[in-house]
Amino acid sequence: MKCMKSTEDALCALAAGSGATELRLKVKGCSDEDVALICTALQSHATLTTLNLQGNKLGASAAHLIAEALKVNASLTTLELQLNDIGSEGSRSISEALTVNVCLETLNLGSNSIRPAGGGCIAEALKANATVTALDLHRNGLGDEGARFMSEALKANAALTVLKLEKNAIGAAGCGYIAQALVANTTLTSLELQWNGFGDEGAGLVAEAVTVSTSLASLNLSGNGVGNAGAGLMSDALRANSALTSLFLNYNKLQDAGAGLLADVLKGDSALTTLELAHNEIGSSGARLLACALENNATLSRLALDQNWVGREAGSLLAEAMVLCNQSLTEVSLGDTGISVPDQQSIAIAAGRNRKPLLVLTVDCQQQDGSSGLLMMVICRSPSGEERATVTGMCRSTTRISELRPLVESQTVGLQSRRLQLVLPDGRLWEELDGSALLEELLLDPMDAAEKLLQEA
Repeated sequence: MKCMKSTEDALCALAAGSGATELRLKVKGCSDEDVALICTALQSHATLTTLNLQGNKLGASAAHLIAEALKVNASLTTLELQLNDIGSEGSRSISEALTVNVCLETLNLGSNSIRPAGGGCIAEALKANATVTALDLHRNGLGDEGARFMSEALKANAALTVLKLEKNAIGAAGCGYIAQALVANTTLTSLELQWNGFGDEGAGLVAEAVTVSTSLASLNLSGNGVGNAGAGLMSDALRANSALTSLFLNYNKLQDAGAGLLADVLKGDSALTTLELAHNEIGSSGARLLACALENNATLSRLALDQNWVGREAGSLLAEAMVLCNQSLTEVSLGDTGISVPDQQSIAIAAGRNRKPLLVLTVDCQQQDGSSGLLMMVICRSPSGEERATVTGMCRSTTRISELRPLVESQTVGLQSRRLQLVLPDGRLWEELDGSALLEELLLDPMDAAEKLLQEA
């Protein structure tokens, strides 16, 4: 795979008919003249599959040039034009190309000020297009009218699986249009409606459609002012739906009652594997209800409760449910919840255990600001066979084993530790009160160090 990063090099390579498959010129200051040269090459280029021109302040004229190239190009599958300014006129050009193009699969037109008129053009094109599977129209000012256009497109389109409509000022009326489409559409699997502000009314309309949807697997309603009433309507929908596996309700107004309604769903035969409730108004009572649900739930693998004041008592119940009962949760995000460090550690270890990892390492370290903190490393083998470490606590990141040490060092002052716990691959726990030397070995080569511990144990 070849990827050109400078405008001059890219133009030269394309003009020479290189075998490049990706051209990424994001925020490179491409002019319309540059785009014209790129598009001329695209018309005959047979290997380029990805073109990224995001953040180049491209306007309608550049969009027209790109559209003309799309009409004849037979290799491009991904086009990223977000953070430009093609407007409704530029989107009209792109939509005309979509009616004849037979290879484009992913199209990102986010933050392009296409407005309802431009959304209508894209929607019309989708009625005829049979190849685009992922469409990103975030932050385009589509409004309710634009949502109506997209609804009509979804009723006719049988190819689109991912639709992103974040930050489009879509209100309850717009949600009603989208809901109508969800009832009729049988191919859309992921819908992002976050930060539109449609409240409980809009969420309720979407929930009603979820009740009968057979394809939607992921729904993001974060940042919409959804409260307990909306959570209740969504809970009712989840009881009737067996397709939705991921629900995002972050940055809303859910309180204990709303959390309790969702907890009731988790107690039953729920299909949910991901539930994110970060930055709501959930307190200890709601957290207790969720803890009770986790004792019996066997499907949820990720739960986010960050920025909800759970408190120490409810945190202990969550830890107890995780340690003694739950065997499915592998990711639990609990930043700024008031849960004690020991309970956070217990939850983290239980989640690591549920991942069936190669090893789990937790260590007390000193942060750069001088405070103490808990660092946890869960080392697993990816489906491709690569060993990767997920680091949580003072930092949150997934990295290759070879990059583990610099990641940890960037977050800590030295590597001194007061206490180190290591869950070995066979399930045994190794603990040292002063594990500095062992930590050094583990960060250099975790698997080799763990193997030595097994031999010594």
